[in-house]
Amino acid sequence: MHDIVRDVAIQMASRDPHRFLIRCDAEKTGWPKIYDHYTTISLIPINIDEIPVGLDCPKLELLHLEGERYSENSMDIMCKGMKELKVLALVDMGGISALPRSLGLLKSLRTLSLNGCYDLIDISDAIGRLENLEILSFRKCSRILELPKEIGLLKHLRLLDITDCDRLEKIPHGLLSSLSSLEELYMENSFRKWEQSATESEDKRMASLVEVMSLSNHLKVLVIEIPDFNFFPKDFYLTSRATIRFHISNRIHGELFGGQSSTGCYAFENKLEIFRSDATEFMEIQIVRVLFKKCEDLILGRIKNLKYVLNELDQEGLQHLKVLRIQDCPEIEYLVNGASWTQQTAFPLIQSILLVSKQLGSTPKLKCCHLSPNERNRLKGGEGT
Repeated sequence: MHDIVRDVAIQMASRDPHRFLIRCDAEKTGWPKIYDHYTTISLIPINIDEIPVGLDCPKLELLHLEGERYSENSMDIMCKGMKELKVLALVDMGGISALPRSLGLLKSLRTLSLNGCYDLIDISDAIGRLENLEILSFRKCSRILELPKEIGLLKHLRLLDITDCDRLEKIPHGLLSSLSSLEELYMENSFRKWEQSATESEDKRMASLVEVMSLSNHLKVLVIEIPDFNFFPKDFYLTSRATIRFHISNRIHGELFGGQSSTGCYAFENKLEIFRSDATEFMEIQIVRVLFKKCEDLILGRIKNLKYVLNELDQEGLQHLKVLRIQDCPEIEYLVNGASWTQQTAFPLIQSILLVSKQLGSTPKLKCCHLSPNERNRLKGGEGT
């Protein structure tokens, strides 16, 4: 049934004046023999070495290839024959260790996705020449060690995704703050060596959270990992619009007991993961207080000086919170200070409260949750009473 639906869709697309070529068995059929009238080509899987010499696709705007092998010569042929290309996606392609200079010929390129190009190391040679680029994604390019300063030249860049670039160790100071149009930044399981103070020489300085926060007047999505929430400047006010989505964590790999936490895709709920911290310290940080009020999924692990979730962390209630997870917080006594929350609802949208521990009895002082009847009714699971 799936094949029938796919074939009908392909036939319908072929009658469109904006011609589409979509093949999911491209390893058998290879590159099309006639291609100059297509605006969109998607071939899965494909051997990029099969691209014909003299290729000319004057109308092509989108090219999506998934395969295993790559050659620089084939990339040169592509770039010279596809001058109007706006979207280029090379997915799970091996053999790409560096971006060729010929990529700079694609002056109309708006989106460049190299997700899963596991051999990619050097992206500096051509990236700064793509002046009109708006979306740049290197998801799961685990051999990239450094973001080149040339990325800072991309003044129209709206989305940067370096998720799962787990060996990335250097982002030059000033690169992120120069991205004056950036709206979405995805850095989960990636760079963590944020600069806290300017102690190094200029050429050795790293990106800082102050730079990230300087983007807040136009940033819509922020996904980052940090070593400590104290790296946020205490007196910096978040000026971003109310619709900002975020996932910010200082959790290290393996620290979350009973499963992992990940955004997984571009659609996710606002999440904070705070581990190994002092509640009295991180709640002095203005940005953290603002994020608490917007948080929908909150994970607290091994927090010192945490007697109440509400009272010590937030005086106005967590009005958007749906999931609360508390792990190994031995000082906690109440989720809510009952004396302060008799007339209002602390967690009006709560769906799940989980108390978990790596060691039995990690919350020995816990006495009561002090939840309203409506809050108790909303709970789907976990320990809510």
